[in-house]
Amino acid sequence: MLDERVRRVLTGLLWIYFGVMILTVGPGLLLGWAPPGEAPDQLIDWLAYRDAAQAVAHGASPYRTPEQNTPVWTGFHVRERELQVAAAQGRGRAMFKQQGLRPLGAPPYLYPPTLALLLAASGMRRPLWGSLVLLGVIGFVVGWLRSTRASALWLVPVLGSVDLFCSVVSGNIEVVLLALTLLAAWMLWYDRPLLAALPLAFVIAVKPFYALCFVALALLMRLSSPQRRQQTIGTLTIASGSALLLLVLDAVRWGPALWAAYRSFLRDGVAQLWLVLPLDLQTPLSLWNRTPTQAFVNAGLAPTLAVVVAPLVAGGCLMLTLWWSRRHRLGFPLAFALALVILYLGRPVGWGLLYLDLVVPVAVWPWLQRRERGWLLVVLVLFSGSHLVAYGRTLQGQSLAMMTLQSERWPLESWLVLPAAWLLLLLAVRRTTPRTGHTDSAVVLPGGGQ
Repeated sequence: MLDERVRRVLTGLLWIYFGVMILTVGPGLLLGWAPPGEAPDQLIDWLAYRDAAQAVAHGASPYRTPEQNTPVWTGFHVRERELQVAAAQGRGRAMFKQQGLRPLGAPPYLYPPTLALLLAASGMRRPLWGSLVLLGVIGFVVGWLRSTRASALWLVPVLGSVDLFCSVVSGNIEVVLLALTLLAAWMLWYDRPLLAALPLAFVIAVKPFYALCFVALALLMRLSSPQRRQQTIGTLTIASGSALLLLVLDAVRWGPALWAAYRSFLRDGVAQLWLVLPLDLQTPLSLWNRTPTQAFVNAGLAPTLAVVVAPLVAGGCLMLTLWWSRRHRLGFPLAFALALVILYLGRPVGWGLLYLDLVVPVAVWPWLQRRERGWLLVVLVLFSGSHLVAYGRTLQGQSLAMMTLQSERWPLESWLVLPAAWLLLLLAVRRTTPRTGHTDSAVVLPGGGQ
């Protein structure tokens, strides 16, 4: 009884602390606060969206040419080298505090025109955008914990996530897309296809490679519920058909000028990214991008080949996952976690592994033995701790690694963390009950809670 009371007190305190953190960071986003080295209204990701929206509003293309992008990408590298020289002279901290991360203005806009059009039409400003980003964080965290019936003790990885903090204070749309992905996935899993269509279409319209996640989820749904075959096929058909209709309507709304600009952007392809730079000029961008695509480039693969190989590898992992899961009926936590890892394996760019340290542990926890749970907690502490150390070194002006201690020669998180997360999920799949009789189970949490 005492343990239960202690658990309730701890979870209550964690929810309170989570709320305090939101209320602390929130006003900063709304009122123009910026992290060290960043001026108000000059946060990196928001600048890209804002400038693209302003260009669209004036009838111009939201995209730059590869020649215009190159100084931006190399600017990050130059800033890193200047910081290293300053750090050797004991001036690194002062230099970072003064100059921050801004190299030569806003980074390029690298998405379809949809986001720029929406921002231009709404006239959205930074305070409202900051509010949406915060709602994305709250929506994903609360939605994941509720959908898995997990305890607030799992807020600890969230509160210690440097990746999440940096994404929020830069105004990155990624946290919004992940929240909508979770919402659409939950609606698909529980047969609400028409409701799922809108977030599904929006996410893919903004970042098309998110289709990897939904394809993986759909195949796992089909595999894990053979007795509901017709209902599952009907749900997926209605949702995908409705989403496709919304995507077509959105594409028509672009108009001829934006279509021409987008086709030109696609023709440039990989040339729009820093991946085409010589390897010794790609840092620190090659450290921040923790996807297998970057790891293949670092290993010497041509960028144009790497962006093809990585999705093929992700597809291969998906096929192995389906084969491995063929005799098991997965619950929503494991299916969504697998779909998210497949997305991270196949996407071309990922500045962090957002929520990986929340989604995967919660999904596998019920299927681990006591000793395995202990080791998992140790790995989580080391994983989050390494990001905190990297961020601390950055604030001290010692490097621009920001959120990771991996190196360009050995991208540890790309080659080790992501495959390990996938294999851990496969281990949990093998330990689930075979199809007959297995249903979504409550997630058992540290201390025996649910």
